[in-house]
Amino acid sequence: MKEKIKILLLPDTPFPNNRPMLISLWNTHFSSRGHNLVWIMKPTFKSEKLRKFSWGKSELYLSQSNNGNSLFAKIFNHLSTFFFQFHLVKKILENNDIDIIHAHDGFIEGTIARLFSKKYNTHFSFGYTAPFVRMKEKSVKESSFLKALIRYPWYLFVRKLYSRIFIESDLIFSISKKLGIKIAEEFSINPEKIQPVPESASNLFLSYKKNYMDHSKKSIIYLGSVKSDRKLEFLIDTFNLVLQDCPETNLIILGGNKFDQEVLILKNYAKQLKIRHKVEFIDKVVYGNVPEILSQSSIGISPIPPVDIFLDSTPTKAIDYLSLGLPVVLNEEIHDQKELLEQSGGGILVKYDTKSFAEAIIWLLENPEKAKEMGQNGRKWLIDHRNFESLSEKIESKYFELMKIVPKIR
Repeated sequence: MKEKIKILLLPDTPFPNNRPMLISLWNTHFSSRGHNLVWIMKPTFKSEKLRKFSWGKSELYLSQSNNGNSLFAKIFNHLSTFFFQFHLVKKILENNDIDIIHAHDGFIEGTIARLFSKKYNTHFSFGYTAPFVRMKEKSVKESSFLKALIRYPWYLFVRKLYSRIFIESDLIFSISKKLGIKIAEEFSINPEKIQPVPESASNLFLSYKKNYMDHSKKSIIYLGSVKSDRKLEFLIDTFNLVLQDCPETNLIILGGNKFDQEVLILKNYAKQLKIRHKVEFIDKVVYGNVPEILSQSSIGISPIPPVDIFLDSTPTKAIDYLSLGLPVVLNEEIHDQKELLEQSGGGILVKYDTKSFAEAIIWLLENPEKAKEMGQNGRKWLIDHRNFESLSEKIESKYFELMKIVPKIR
């Protein structure tokens, strides 16, 4: 009986990207188990024709893209992506023995996978890394009356597509256990077909040479999105409090782009507080360079606003910090963050307010040996309990179960 899987992957994320879930979990660890992966992705750069590459051990098809920012360009890209993927998926399925179609996050990609899985009697799985349906609903509720009139029909349409994807998929990989439970309840899905696949520690971080940081340094770092919904003025306010007790401390914000409006707003806010010289902004870098930058700090922080769309998220940045042995300060309202620190002992868990965050950061700065011990505890726990290698084995097991394959003993 066939033991190796040939899987066609349709992520909504463009190529190249810094998504550990795609790079480490799927293209490194899952493919290293001997499975054949074929990717269809959109390029981040302008491309006027179909391109085919080798990506590690995988095949990668990149669609055409004009990479424009105008409304017309965006509409054209969406339509061209749909028709390109539709025809390419059809061609690949006709000429290859594909066992599973796996779509990742996107309702367009999920719909294409759903339709073709029916036509070709192929298994279909779907990865869901954020509550996109609730995010669309939130956008409608926070819009002006006229914008809401336009956005509401689109929200209903997108919700319907996600609903069909959830119902008809063979497996759903949710980013957290809590999000999986909410999907099952909201869309009347059998919870047995939902498997949590949280962000985990990758070998890129775990094998980095500078595993343990110099905790005598007075530097803290934030890694991740700088979009307005992250409310990073909270971070600047927290750091301002830290400076009152630890004036030699610096803050690094890694993410965004120096031309982003959100970054300019944060720079101006730090300037208003007269601490701009203490805050360093670093533009987004390729995934492979992240460990080196993180290693220059002694504490990682993850203040995530406790609003509905973030409550069930997975703490990617916290995982990255702990993978390198950095102690962390996280807020307890985010379910997965709370569970991570309670089990790993890798830092300090606080409520989402600036005073609590500042006090925890100050304590770690003033107790470097304890901070180092926490960081090492967190790293060891990730190695033992939450890494992409073991997660790829769980996914393989679910696929084998779906396909009724009995794996050989490795």
